[in-house]
Amino acid sequence: MSFIEGNLQLVMMILITVAFVCFCLDFSGHATASRRIGKLTCVVVVLFVLLYDPMLHLYNQYLQELKQMAPEIWRGIT
Repeated sequence: MSFIEGNLQLVMMILITVAFVCFCLDFSGHATASRRIGKLTCVVVVLFVLLYDPMLHLYNQYLQELKQMAPEIWRGIT
């Protein structure tokens, strides 16, 4: 797993946790701010899930092009 892939998964887990906590607060009666935060977080999670694969694909494609175009730069990065 690459560094970017690991970070994307970490962000996803944090967003899902925030959405779950806000969902639980909504049922406990503390719903004023948590409802808005929960809805916003759910929207972000859905967008993240929908865009995760295309983002990862574009990142991998960028790395492949970088390896082909400038091998000396790639050796400097890794």
